Amino acid sequence: MKKTTFAIAAVAVIALAVGSSLTAVKTFSHDHPRFHTSWKDTFEKPGQLIRGVEAIVVARHVGTSPGRVAFSDNPEDAVPFELNHFIVEKGLKGLPSGSSFTLERVGGRVHNEVVVLDSDGGPYVPGERYTLFMNRQPESSFFYLVNDEGRYTVDESDRLVPVAQQGKVAGALAGLEINDLVRSVSDELRVRVTR
Repeated sequence: MKKTTFAIAAVAVIALAVGSSLTAVKTFSHDHPRFHTSWKDTFEKPGQLIRGVEAIVVARHVGTSPGRVAFSDNPEDAVPFELNHFIVEKGLKGLPSGSSFTLERVGGRVHNEVVVLDSDGGPYVPGERYTLFMNRQPESSFFYLVNDEGRYTVDESDRLVPVAQQGKVAGALAGLEINDLVRSVSDELRVRVTR
């Protein structure tokens, strides 16, 4: 199977098997496969993002472990996944505070190659705090990031720092304090219930 054919197969595997909202195209840069994404689920306003996801959390990353590998017809062509483990500090939607969860993302090592996903902020850092907007994968206990505007680091003053380089939602949430996000989520969910 040619590399371009594999890229198309990788897109199908990622979209179907992961249940994720991203489409990936495999390219090679500095001898490492890199995935550039085009997100299926996009949002124009923070309220749409809040209503459009299954889980919103402020969580601390506690570690990463290798996940599954999706193979093409040619066993030499593969897409690795990594499992990122978190403890929820504040469960805003879908997961309670104090619980733990695993987020699956494209990336990792396969056939002695490191595969890097560019568009989701890169690997998670153990001990770092994140605010994440996620959905649960079908028939799995794992979550996936809804898009790049669904991932924020939390700085030392409890403000959101988006990983997305652009986007209306990331721009609106950049610099927002966690307590203000808690109020926004509560207000959006209350409005949704009463309509």
